[in-house]
Formats: sequence, structure tokens, C-alpha cells
Amino acid sequence: MRKSDPQNLAYLLISAVCAVIVSIVLTKSSPNSAVSALCIFVTVLCVQVALLRRELSELKAQISRSKAP
Repeated sequence: MRKSDPQNLAYLLISAVCAVIVSIVLTKSSPNSAVSALCIFVTVLCVQVALLRRELSELKAQISRSKAP
């Protein structure tokens, strides 16, 4: 079952919101903007990797089901 485009946009929105929250916290706690930018990038990357892992596990399950006799 393919994911719909609105669902992909929702996941992207979730990762963007997480990044904004992390940036607000880091900007208030650290005056170094380079550290804040790096943490935002890592946050978005971690969310995207987690979503990719979930999609890959779903795909693996679909392939296993289709190969089963």
C-alpha cells in the first residue's frame, strides 16, 4: 500500500515543527548559532531516518507477504 502525498507532507511538517522547537530551545540556551543550526539539521535528519526505517520495514513485510505461498 503506497503512502499518499498528504501523509508525506504531514511527516515533513512534523519534522519541521520538531526542528523549530529544538532551534528555539537552543537559541535561548546557547548564543552560538552554528551549534543551533547543526542541532536543527541533526534533528530533522533523525526524524527522516526514523520515518525511512519505518517505511523500509513496511516494504519488507509487504514483500514477505507477497512471496508467501
